[in-house]
Amino acid sequence: MIAIGILAIIGVGVYAYNSGLSPSVMGHSAGELDLSGGVNGNAVFNGPVTANAGINTSNIVLKTKVIEIGDWNMEINRTSLFITHGLTYSKIRSFTSAIRTDASSPWQMLKEIGFDKSGVITAGSTTFVMERWDGGWFDSSNYDATNYNRGWITVTYEA
Repeated sequence: MIAIGILAIIGVGVYAYNSGLSPSVMGHSAGELDLSGGVNGNAVFNGPVTANAGINTSNIVLKTKVIEIGDWNMEINRTSLFITHGLTYSKIRSFTSAIRTDASSPWQMLKEIGFDKSGVITAGSTTFVMERWDGGWFDSSNYDATNYNRGWITVTYEA
């Protein structure tokens, strides 16, 4: 979420000047823009911004990883669901889940706070542990399909 916010700020705060010269004259391939010298002023990007190495903010490089939850019959299976994250535990900065119904709408978050106390997601050294509570939002036939990706965990971590 932090990385998406940073990309939005960059996209709003940077304005690219079109000099009319072809990229090859400037030593670049089509669609490539060299910002290594920095940008003074604003720039607008009309397409997606790809940052494979992460987003550097205050000398901390953040990356985002999206992990499929996979099959989970939430009505019947209250027991813990373990999902391997493949990250260094101490580098995880935030995480959230998006749980979808059998009809794929609406989506909800697995959370232990608020009025519904639907369940909990915690980060362990190698896995995320997800559990839904009896009588909570997900203890319902709206969440009992199998052979279906139940949703995603989105993780922001330090690269």
